[in-house]
Amino acid sequence: MNRDIADMLPRDQYVVDAFVWQAERAFLGLADSFDELVVLNEPFEPVGDERKGPFTPVERCATFQRFLMERRYDLFIMSCCWAPMWVVHMHGIPIIEYWHGFGLWNGWDMPSQAVVAVSNTTLGQIEAIRPHHAPATVIRNAVEAERYAHVRKRRAKARKRLGLRPDAPVVLYCGRFSGEKRPEDAMRAFVKAREARPDLQFLMVGTIMTGWEEYWLDLGRQIGLNWGEDAVRTVLGHDDIGLAFAAADVMLHPSEWEGLGMVLLEGLAAGLPIVSTCAGGCGEVLEGIAVKVGVGDTEAMAREVNALLDDAPRCEWMRLAGQRRVREEFTREEQGRRIERVIEAVVGG
Repeated sequence: MNRDIADMLPRDQYVVDAFVWQAERAFLGLADSFDELVVLNEPFEPVGDERKGPFTPVERCATFQRFLMERRYDLFIMSCCWAPMWVVHMHGIPIIEYWHGFGLWNGWDMPSQAVVAVSNTTLGQIEAIRPHHAPATVIRNAVEAERYAHVRKRRAKARKRLGLRPDAPVVLYCGRFSGEKRPEDAMRAFVKAREARPDLQFLMVGTIMTGWEEYWLDLGRQIGLNWGEDAVRTVLGHDDIGLAFAAADVMLHPSEWEGLGMVLLEGLAAGLPIVSTCAGGCGEVLEGIAVKVGVGDTEAMAREVNALLDDAPRCEWMRLAGQRRVREEFTREEQGRRIERVIEAVVGG
């Protein structure tokens, strides 16, 4: 999302730098979208630590502070980082909070001049836990629809590169391996669906937090996945994510909550039929064009996945409806215009 904002802001009016706290590969692939991408490699603030006051994060952000003093930024758009927000505030720089979801950081009384929420659901969360928040605007995520519109033509090449069989039906899970996204439900649903369709394959695309790789791989084995045979796990950068949508027949999205779900927009743009919990703001994207299941209902997930694989006309209708919705409602041009209006309001034009 931050990359999309940077891409949409006219460079004859803006210089757009980005700061990331750790050198994850997924971040480094975004460098071309910014005038400069700064990797600080400083530790994240530990969630749950007792907060002694607004000045305690400074020692965690020493390098970050030096950049602030040297570069004299006019504005920061920030999300998920409590300590850096306080440091930016103490340097007197205006802040736009970017709420792309809900987490512990959202409950803290952070100083800002404006708030951007990616969905009406997220705006409702802001109003519930931060009744005295700064002026808030809903600006939904957007996608470059044309970038994904024809990925299906690369199906054979995508499957070969990802190690999938050329003719097998493929179920896709695409997202981080984290608790709120419930990848374990996707694993269980696949194993159940495979009982009725032994040739089914499973593609899991997403990052795993350092140190947790073996936990998730072992959990998959316990559930019944055969890694490297009927189940493939990989990480794809921004330039390659289209391979996942090209290779898959159905996307399974089992999240417990989401702000909006960028991967859903990409999947719709690629023409994938989707089985989803529609949790959080995802329902605002998928209403009427996806199959809805209950959170944790892996039996229903498996049943609906197999039903779609058996119903080509329904999948074709969902493909066309999804692509049309993305083109009409989730354009980057509109997102860019709206975020620029918020920026201008904060920095005075």
